[in-house]
Amino acid sequence: MKRIPEFLDKNMKNKLVINFDSENLDKIYNPLVKRIYTIRTALVHNKEGRANNYDPTADYSSLVKEVPLIRIVAENIILNSSDEYLS
Repeated sequence: MKRIPEFLDKNMKNKLVINFDSENLDKIYNPLVKRIYTIRTALVHNKEGRANNYDPTADYSSLVKEVPLIRIVAENIILNSSDEYLS
């Protein structure tokens, strides 16, 4: 994922771009965690004057592109943490 959502501070780009082709898992997981947390923070702490300010009318299409990524991560966390309960 070479682009970051438009509502996020462009200075964070080098920390939020994810290279899924990397063999080093830290280079995948660390930016992935930072990306999801930064998006979550922009939504939950949405205030004028913040660098990461989400505007529902202007930024909706940018946020929608992040939903599949966040859904896959959430599903994997739920499934991998539920193994002992599924047996």
